[in-house]
Amino acid sequence: MRETQAKLEELDRKNDTTEQLLYEAEVTAPQLLAQRARSRRVQPIYTIVAPDRGERRRTKATASTSVEPGDTIKVEMPLSNATGP
Repeated sequence: MRETQAKLEELDRKNDTTEQLLYEAEVTAPQLLAQRARSRRVQPIYTIVAPDRGERRRTKATASTSVEPGDTIKVEMPLSNATGP
């Protein structure tokens, strides 16, 4: 009877694991793939913050804009629309 109980408990654990894997495959993974596809369309926004007579000057930039010593590069990734395609 103990062996049977142990096997039932093991089968119960395997069943729980299988349910979790199915949920991940059917729900979680597609959501993550959709989120990844949306984030690929988002372009980063580059800003160079440079010292200028005691002030900090902000300039929009691209990935190929030159920087000088002392400049700080700020990179922002806009949030994609979580409900959109």
